[in-house]
Amino acid sequence: MALRMIWDDRYLTGVDRLDREHQALFEYYNRLIEACATSSEEAAAGVALLERYAETHFEHEEAVMVDSRYPYYLHHKMDHESFLVELHRLKSALSAGENVLDDLCRFLKNWLASHIAIRDAAIANHLHDLSVAAD
Repeated sequence: MALRMIWDDRYLTGVDRLDREHQALFEYYNRLIEACATSSEEAAAGVALLERYAETHFEHEEAVMVDSRYPYYLHHKMDHESFLVELHRLKSALSAGENVLDDLCRFLKNWLASHIAIRDAAIANHLHDLSVAAD
């Protein structure tokens, strides 16, 4: 069974809305872990919820990047798109009855933790630099 994700300060970006949404992604992941122990139908429903929430979050995050003229916006957007493609692939495999729950949980946990701590932290640094330059 996959381990739950624990939110801590290393994931904070300093952008309240994004931080709240990142915390919610952790919660959706943790609910998915619980659903996986119940049934494949529950797991599929959990993946669908996480996928929809991630899509909405990515739209919000990408708007912040565009508004702030984040120089690595296209690369970051491609990361989001690659995530959604892989999540869809794993969701389809799960729906087809393949035993991919471990792969799915590993992918989600690794991607969310590293993406937020590294890629999203870079957005936070960019926004901080903008606010310092404005002072």
